Amino acid sequence: MNLRHFLPLPALLLAAGLASAQHTERFLFLDNSMLGELQNVERRLHTPQPQEVVLVLDAPWEGRESGYASVMEVEDGFRLYYRGGGDHTREVVCVALSDDGINWHKPQMGLHEWEGDTENNIIHKPETPNYVEAHNFFPLYDPGYDTPHDERWKAVALYYLRQGGEARRTLGTWLSPDGFNWRPLSDGPAIDLGGGYDSLNVAFRDPWHDDYAVYSRVPQKGYRHIQYTSSDDFRQWGTPVPIEFPEETRTHFYTNGITPVPQLIEGEAGPWYVGMAMRFIPERQTVLSRDTDGVSDAVLIASRDRLHWDWVSRSAWIRPGLQETNWGNAHGNMTPVHGILHTDAAEWSVYWMENYGGEAPHIRRGTLRPEGFASLHAGHQTGTATIGPLEAGGKSLLLNASTSAAGTIRVGLTNQDGEPIPGYALEDSQPLWGDGLFLPVSWKDGRTIESEETLPPVMVVIELTDADLFALRLTTDEGIE
Repeated sequence: MNLRHFLPLPALLLAAGLASAQHTERFLFLDNSMLGELQNVERRLHTPQPQEVVLVLDAPWEGRESGYASVMEVEDGFRLYYRGGGDHTREVVCVALSDDGINWHKPQMGLHEWEGDTENNIIHKPETPNYVEAHNFFPLYDPGYDTPHDERWKAVALYYLRQGGEARRTLGTWLSPDGFNWRPLSDGPAIDLGGGYDSLNVAFRDPWHDDYAVYSRVPQKGYRHIQYTSSDDFRQWGTPVPIEFPEETRTHFYTNGITPVPQLIEGEAGPWYVGMAMRFIPERQTVLSRDTDGVSDAVLIASRDRLHWDWVSRSAWIRPGLQETNWGNAHGNMTPVHGILHTDAAEWSVYWMENYGGEAPHIRRGTLRPEGFASLHAGHQTGTATIGPLEAGGKSLLLNASTSAAGTIRVGLTNQDGEPIPGYALEDSQPLWGDGLFLPVSWKDGRTIESEETLPPVMVVIELTDADLFALRLTTDEGIE
């Protein structure tokens, strides 16, 4: 296994005793589920910082309607899969490769002809020109110890079931030993229980449930919504059910972009999922007096159990911005690429589609700090946030946090009635300042909670001044030499 994805800071982890940690629980702030009282603290959405255009889709087999991309890490680097062509041309499945997630190239695969030439990056070319599996082919890398070698790659894709002169959209499944040479797994539809299925359906092997999940589009009360199903073997699937929000969303989720949040420590508990979804606003038919087919942007939703979801923020996560061609052609513009890549020790990369419908659509990269989707934030006026209750006894407490040069973080523990635990009160906290993914928390005389096996469930009180808290970890490290 390539540990870069899980252990981006090996020296720091070894120093903190985490490389062989037995059990780690992670708490993110993508919703309010663990939050108690907030005073002068807000839960803040953090947007990706736009970087370079990493791929221009301008080859003869690509063009104006290319899109529906996904990225993933494999043993020898990174891959990016996407649709070349579109509804009005022949559709093909293409691949790009990268060693670092920043510099991408289109390999000459030699697998399929385009106008008599096999020097292209096409890895699948259906017999039917368009609106079949190449329209939204979504691959999944599955190198688990129990996975047969010739099934290490799996995919879901659009499948038209034709009965009695009618055609209905369903999902078919595919297999491959290498991610380049594909064969159909399902003789007919694998998932045929209602839904749109014509946008980017996503699939992943879930590290916390050890099964496969598929999210696809389904109409609900006049809006494009999201449904979910799962399978133990990628062959037999449960009945899809619509995902649930605390309140009616009345939002068109054109794509869902749902994926597990990457782990910084392999095997840690506390599952989190995010949906990097494209939001479609069909009723906005003009922009600056120019006619459009609607407008679109990207939003961020989150879940801890795959079924119940909430908004990280109702505000846009990625806006169309100043580029005029990002406004309009809304069925593909600002569509997030599925996947999150760990491109540096302190950097996650995400990607999205721009200039869709233009002469040369392109894919842009954006960067986040690891786990940096949302934070508990306080400005120069000191604030406090209460988190819990948590089972903290016998564990180290680590923070993914950032302060300004003048900022400070302090941490206190109380019981569930708000009474400070002796020796661990806010006033006893050693103040923290700086920026780190695993900042250790301690109190006077270097006291920690590792040896406090008898602690009752605690509330963690975080005091922030000009600071952001992105994640909190409780980890055991018994048996570390």
